[in-house]
Amino acid sequence: QDLPQHPPSAKWLLKNRGGNMSRDGEQHHALLGDHKPPTQRGGDEETEKQSIFHPSSGLYRFVVLILICNTTFGSYYCYDIPGALKGQLFMHFPEMTQLQYNLLYSLYSWPNTVQVFFGGYIIDRYLGVRRGCAICCVVLCFGQALVCFGVQQRRVDLVLAGRFLFGVGGETLAVGQSAYAAQWFKGAELATAFGVVLSFSRIGSAVNFDVSPAVVEYVNESQPGSGLIWAMYVGNIFCVFSLLCCLLLNWMDHRAEKMRLDTDSVASVVSDEEDDPVKMSDCLQF
Repeated sequence: QDLPQHPPSAKWLLKNRGGNMSRDGEQHHALLGDHKPPTQRGGDEETEKQSIFHPSSGLYRFVVLILICNTTFGSYYCYDIPGALKGQLFMHFPEMTQLQYNLLYSLYSWPNTVQVFFGGYIIDRYLGVRRGCAICCVVLCFGQALVCFGVQQRRVDLVLAGRFLFGVGGETLAVGQSAYAAQWFKGAELATAFGVVLSFSRIGSAVNFDVSPAVVEYVNESQPGSGLIWAMYVGNIFCVFSLLCCLLLNWMDHRAEKMRLDTDSVASVVSDEEDDPVKMSDCLQF
């Protein structure tokens, strides 16, 4: 553009200055690696929110619900193994009394009359839902592994100790599972989510009564006397499966929290750090 012969007017200066500012802005965006105008970037964000990999998508939340259900599948499966294999247990442990058999359930239940309250408080106050659920799943795996080892060594005391350790993690995990469901589903979805989680968990108990006797019968045909041991180890495999589901759920929840979903959204995930600290005195205000 040719320069004017007379002094430039204010209009001419503003015009050329605006062009230079425009070019400077383009160079600035190019240096940042951002070649898209703001309006186009906003469109990309909306497209990302519509993606199936975004935490607010229906498929993403459906996968989260399935993983929440599976975190306690192994727990409910192993809980009723003594009921499904009562006859086999008495044959494997001839010295076992009816009292010792009853303790297989009592040692699971009695500590949880008090321990669940403190477990939930520790999860809220110190661990958080993700870490608390992972720890409970690990405790479940170790407890069931101790039961398997006790059955293999024919030691009732180890079996009872394993059931006690199994109970420490089992019911506290159910508390964390409920916290996860309440965290991901709000309003009218919450009751449905709780119903699905509870129904799916009970499937573990139903599957156990069909699978455990079948495993014992199948293994005893080729290895007489080993069916009960293998049935216990199948339960431990389901506990490991629940642990893997819990770890995947923790990753998906962490990813959603990192993306800072809106708290008013149906898929919002509230960070533990943003919550008010939990105190024991809060129980007086229920």
